[in-house]
Amino acid sequence: MYTLGIYDGHNSSCTLTKGSDILFSIEEERLSRIKGHDGRIDKHGPPIKSLKLILKSFNKISKISKIALALQDPESLRKTSMIHWAKAIQDTRDTTILDFYTNINKSSQKKFELDEKKYLDLSFSTQQKRILKLMKIIKKFGLLKCDIEYVPHHIAHHASNWFTTNKKIALAISLDGRGDALSGLVSICKKNKIKPIHEISSFNSIGHFYSAITVSLGFKAVRHEGKITGLAAFGNPNKKLLKKYKKLIWFNSKKGSIYSSLFTGTAYGPYPWANFKVYIDKIKIVGSPYSREDVAATAQFHLERVVREFVSYWVKKTGIKEVQLSGGVFANVKLNQKIANIKTIKSLIVHPGMSDCGISLGAALYVNAKKPKINQKNYYLGPHKSKDIDEMILKYRIKAYKPKNISQIVATKLAEKKIVARYSGSSEYGPRALGNRSILFHAGDPKVNKFLNKKLSRTEFMPFAPVTIIDDIDKSYVIPKNTDISESMKYMTITVNCTKYMKKYCPAVVHIDGTARPQIISKDQNSAYYKVLKNYKKITGIGTLINTSFNIHEEPIVETPKDAIRAFILSDLDFLILGDYFIDKKDLTHIQGSLI
Repeated sequence: MYTLGIYDGHNSSCTLTKGSDILFSIEEERLSRIKGHDGRIDKHGPPIKSLKLILKSFNKISKISKIALALQDPESLRKTSMIHWAKAIQDTRDTTILDFYTNINKSSQKKFELDEKKYLDLSFSTQQKRILKLMKIIKKFGLLKCDIEYVPHHIAHHASNWFTTNKKIALAISLDGRGDALSGLVSICKKNKIKPIHEISSFNSIGHFYSAITVSLGFKAVRHEGKITGLAAFGNPNKKLLKKYKKLIWFNSKKGSIYSSLFTGTAYGPYPWANFKVYIDKIKIVGSPYSREDVAATAQFHLERVVREFVSYWVKKTGIKEVQLSGGVFANVKLNQKIANIKTIKSLIVHPGMSDCGISLGAALYVNAKKPKINQKNYYLGPHKSKDIDEMILKYRIKAYKPKNISQIVATKLAEKKIVARYSGSSEYGPRALGNRSILFHAGDPKVNKFLNKKLSRTEFMPFAPVTIIDDIDKSYVIPKNTDISESMKYMTITVNCTKYMKKYCPAVVHIDGTARPQIISKDQNSAYYKVLKNYKKITGIGTLINTSFNIHEEPIVETPKDAIRAFILSDLDFLILGDYFIDKKDLTHIQGSLI
């Protein structure tokens, strides 16, 4: 049975599954080239390119029997959102929130393009509008005969993790900005069931707290939160500022939940209404006397403490020691390391597509509700463009050759301290480059962060991430003894402490606090990529390289051969691996103008 998963929010995507097998999953941004492509925005549009690609690649329209929309049905959402809105008023005892209905704000009404009647039923009408837009696309592609099922946002998060692992039982925890009126969910996963046991409303979003910090420091929300994590390493938590943050968002140990006051003091409506400016203004006011570095460090410290307490509470309450994390908050790799250090946790899996890019996959797996017996082997779930590569080589008369042992050639060039861009096989699922759409470089120069970022026109605070051959894992990293984090270490979703060996021989990938965010690569995950590391180790004795995403700054990771050649030309790199072809930068000067 083929199931099509569709998600239309930010990081919108489409997924095709057959039973519990994931055949294909891709973010719309990879094809539209719009970073964080949000299908709700008219100028972006729904994930049509992703859907077209799936249907064209697999030619399975007649065999698709189910469509999983990663959205809660409008009736249920209306109930959920109104309950949480009323509870927010009850918890805060702030009656000014009620002014949203007693004194309707016309500018907000215009924003949602709703008449007064619909405005009074905001949750239902906006969700219905999203669904109707998607139904038009489903009809356009001849898929109306399929069964349509709705999967709530956070259930889809949990399903993306649970149905791709072989655990017998797990405690699933998701935290993000918000989705379908919630910013967090705790569930018990067993066999084919995901049983929610605790909800956090969108009003009490710790994801929104961190995003407001991001904006207050001059960066973009839902895009640059990682820069705050990097900036935090250069500052120190401030006790006075921490006290102020505790009043804005905190963990309530009696109720086992996260609470916020960021939305209080003004008229505030139920989901999906929002006034994010209120959050940003409050954050700016309390943080104004302090340096950017100390604001970031204090926010990171507070995030880690609140979320760690929240996770610890539910591990203790349920007695379940197998923990699975998803949602945008858990894109924070430093936070994930703190959680891994909770002594009561036996294993910690952070899903590779922890952001909303994983929602369509989770929804598709959930409606099938079949638990596989083994872990997902790898997450190279995008398209493979070998035919397109040959066409590009011919069209632009590119001087390229196919070496018999391309991994040996790549390893040799890397050992010579050359920068190599690698475009090979199927593209990666999730926000991390995992070798098939990556830029590789040696990790021995501690000054490389400034040097390589300049070549890539990037401004990052954190050092680059490493890819390490599995043979070298023990001599490179200090692995927690109490918690199994092996799955998370495969996909750059967690930081770990580095050994003295790593700090000495691979300083370019070691953070200022002595940690790194590794990708551990084995032969069964990606044999061609593994061979590059294996050959590099034979030459240099070192089994680690810098692995950073292959893209132009502020653009999505490259998807097509044309994207790869364009990004290669615009970046100051040395060599390009394009499928089986090896290309020297100097041999592309004749086509620069036609692709840029």
